[in-house]
Amino acid sequence: MRLTGRSLTVDRLDPGNGRCTIIVDSCRAPGAVAPRTLDYLTENSIIAARAPARPPRHEYRDAFNLAVARCPEQTIYLFGCSVGENARDDANEGGLFPEALLSRAIAWERERNTANATIRLNAVFYRAAIRTVDGSDGQQFPRIHPNIPAGSYFPFAVYRTV
Repeated sequence: MRLTGRSLTVDRLDPGNGRCTIIVDSCRAPGAVAPRTLDYLTENSIIAARAPARPPRHEYRDAFNLAVARCPEQTIYLFGCSVGENARDDANEGGLFPEALLSRAIAWERERNTANATIRLNAVFYRAAIRTVDGSDGQQFPRIHPNIPAGSYFPFAVYRTV
């Protein structure tokens, strides 16, 4: 959705499907994948190809869907910055906050100590928020809305082995 000279309330982004996470990094062009973000995804694919045998994609999807289904119906919004702040970005690395989310998830995948694991949205968010605040020299403070009990957050990623 592209808006020029107009504003959009985030609730208009909600597809109304009962369980949804919406990540808002308001300074990025819709649909654009920054080169650095693409590098992270490519690097992770290469690492995954060298890893021990993994289950088929549908088993990951099934595990993810099952973890989501155990959560209450809700829409969770992740904002790359607080009201009145600018979301920092870089022509080569993309948005500071989305890059921090992706890099945290990739680090978790490498560091995990169990064969079958799930990392929740709030765990990724809080680590990415710290990285974003540090990376912006204290000028950008990501927010999560609403604040809900820790066990109720959706999964951000799952890892499975055969």
